[in-house]
Amino acid sequence: MANFNCVHCTNCLDIFLLLVYKKYLKHNYPKVAQVEKKKKKTDMKMKKVMDEFKKGKLHSGSKEGPEVKSKEQAVAIGLSEARKAGGKVNKK
Repeated sequence: MANFNCVHCTNCLDIFLLLVYKKYLKHNYPKVAQVEKKKKKTDMKMKKVMDEFKKGKLHSGSKEGPEVKSKEQAVAIGLSEARKAGGKVNKK
């Protein structure tokens, strides 16, 4: 750790905090990038499913199953597909 002797100098404190923050990012950036990528995958799946629902082309089960009528069921299908694709989805 850096040793700063001047206690009242805000400039030195800002530099110290910046160094600590950069060290934190250096070790945690890959984890942050992976989470963002998984969230993006989830957002894309949800958008695709909700677009199908709005057009009336979303089916439960297979393409031959009954059409989805409720928005809640469409959201559940979207979250399920996102989980299968490896996206980051929170529990209920």
